Amino acid sequence: MQARSTGPPAPGSDSPTPLSEALEDFLRTSGLSGVLKHGRVHDVWRRTVGAEIAQQTRILSLRGGVLEVAVASSALLNELHFHTVALLEDLRTEISRPFVSRLSFVLDPEAQDGRDG
Repeated sequence: MQARSTGPPAPGSDSPTPLSEALEDFLRTSGLSGVLKHGRVHDVWRRTVGAEIAQQTRILSLRGGVLEVAVASSALLNELHFHTVALLEDLRTEISRPFVSRLSFVLDPEAQDGRDG
């Protein structure tokens, strides 16, 4: 009986790569891994803030642990700032990776464009 190798096959080897490893490699090299993680962040954000607030916000990015969120109005932006600690705790409860260490709120220029001035 031959011992199974636990490492990746040697270059040029005819040994098959386990599907889980191939999929993980593909997601990482294609950039889709980050997209899938961010999709989860969007879902958790909606559940955390509720449908009404989620409709008035949009996630711009998650880089270096900073979740940047565009907000439709300055009043809502102030309200979200006030609740930052609680929001971070709720997000961290549901998402361990990617880790959210800080929230950054900015006025949404797209929401501002539609206003009469």
